[in-house]
Amino acid sequence: MGAISGVFEFSISNGYGHRFLQLLSAIFMLSAGLYIAGWLPRFAYIEKTGAKFWRLIEPFGHKLIPIRTRFHALLFGMIWGWMPCGLVYTALMLATTTGDILKSSLTMLAFGLGTLPAVMGIGIMTQFLTKLSRMPHFESSHDVS
Repeated sequence: MGAISGVFEFSISNGYGHRFLQLLSAIFMLSAGLYIAGWLPRFAYIEKTGAKFWRLIEPFGHKLIPIRTRFHALLFGMIWGWMPCGLVYTALMLATTTGDILKSSLTMLAFGLGTLPAVMGIGIMTQFLTKLSRMPHFESSHDVS
């Protein structure tokens, strides 16, 4: 995204390209916030557009499961990063405004590190609840007398 914005910024002189990208990013982030608040349901079209691309690349991710090597983990993460998600797309828009590949990469790294606790927490809780549901004390008995 940083490379794309760099080309775009270069093609428009006097820094107007960068200003345009910043404005576009601000509008995109505001729209994402309004969507999360339930005030802008049309923002879902962006996720739906990404879903079309996701359907094309998702099978490649499935081929990497179970993940056996770090390289496979890297590839899987790169594919998973395209999952239709308005927050990811908002972070990509923000990364686009940097106009620099390194800054863009650091922006996405910060986003990834910021979401890591929630993503890992969900995985850990899912595993815990699955084990818990298989314990004899928690199995439901449908004995109705």
